[in-house]
This record gives sequence, structure tokens and C-alpha cells, in this order.
Amino acid sequence: MITYLKEIIDAGKPMLYLYLINLFLDIFTPFYQVFGWFDSPMHIMGGYAAAWSVYRYMTMYPKFSIKTSSQYVDYFLFASATASIAVVWEVYELITSEIFNVVMQPTVFDTVKDMVLGMVGATIYVYYKKIRLKTYKKITK
Repeated sequence: MITYLKEIIDAGKPMLYLYLINLFLDIFTPFYQVFGWFDSPMHIMGGYAAAWSVYRYMTMYPKFSIKTSSQYVDYFLFASATASIAVVWEVYELITSEIFNVVMQPTVFDTVKDMVLGMVGATIYVYYKKIRLKTYKKITK
């Protein structure tokens, strides 16, 4: 049981680290007020980290994997899992905004932009993984 929990925590570490960095920057510093543009790269990194974590969970527990016979269906299901994480993140931002009286979601446009940027990060991860797998197959032939 301890090993199982350790694996789950390990798979989610990138998301946890980004969450802690974001929480610190948002609540304890005026970082985003000074460097407002940094919100966009953080959401791209968040999408990348979410995709990495989803992939880790899928490879750790194949019975929960979403592999099908079509790579397009696989990508759609993978993107859906990652998009679900982006929605949960935006709900977290909404709740944090209300509790700590900080402006994490100034407009609906910002919320949608954040989710799109998260999906951009996930897409970057998918292409990185695809290129890496192609390179690995060439090396091992």
C-alpha cells in the first residue's frame, strides 16, 4: 500500500510543484501584478505537467490506460483527461479568488484562455513524447 501511494505521489509531483509555486506567487507576493504575462507560461507548464502525470498514471496502471486501436481516439481521450485537470484547476482558481480575495480570474476570457493554454502545454507534451518514442525506436533497431 505504501508503494502504491508513493507511485501516485511521484506521478503527480510536477503538478504539485507548480501548484505550490503558483500558490506562493499568487497569495504571498505581488508577482502576478508586476509580471502579469507570466500567467500564460504557467498555464502552458501546467498543461504539460498534467499531461505528464496522466501519461505516468496510464503507464503505471495499464488496466486504467486509455489505449485504443486508433491514435486519434487515444489523443482525444488523453486530451479529455488533461482538459478535466484544467477545469479542476480553474475551479481551484475561482475558489482561491473568493477565499483569499485575490484576482486569479479577472474575466471569462482569461479563464478560457488559461484552459486553452493548458491544452497547448498538453499538446507539446504529446508531440515531445511522440518524437522521443520515434527516436528510441530508431536507436533500438
